[in-house]
Amino acid sequence: MLDWPVAGGRGAWPVYRAEQAHIDDGESAAWDLGNQEGLPWEAVTDGVIAPGTGYDPGTAGNVVVLDTGLLRFHYCHGQALEVQVGQVVRKGEVIGHVGHTGWTIPPGIEGAHLHFWAEQWLGEWTRRWPSELYEEMEMDKAEIERALGV
Repeated sequence: MLDWPVAGGRGAWPVYRAEQAHIDDGESAAWDLGNQEGLPWEAVTDGVIAPGTGYDPGTAGNVVVLDTGLLRFHYCHGQALEVQVGQVVRKGEVIGHVGHTGWTIPPGIEGAHLHFWAEQWLGEWTRRWPSELYEEMEMDKAEIERALGV
């Protein structure tokens, strides 16, 4: 079962654009979890910190990529990162902190959030809706909605 990606179990204010549906035009299938800046990001499962972790000068800002071999979880817009590429992490370990680096609108505390998305190895890396993976990993829909505050 996957852990929740932000300490405390849910956003401090409601999720916005909970699942973006515009994959084909550059948007990602993702959760935007609004929360207080500085709140810890936690590893949703055991894994290795993968290439792509660090600062993305484009839209994502500070990024952590957690790789399990078959799944990759991307944490974006971090205030600070606590891990390095190649580091082994355990489920629940702090890997970074909620922020608003990169392209976040609006800037400031209102823009602080975790942009969280996932990929699955299906012969190539394929984006997956986080809710689908959580459901497949035995987190039921009611639990997801409760955690998202919807």
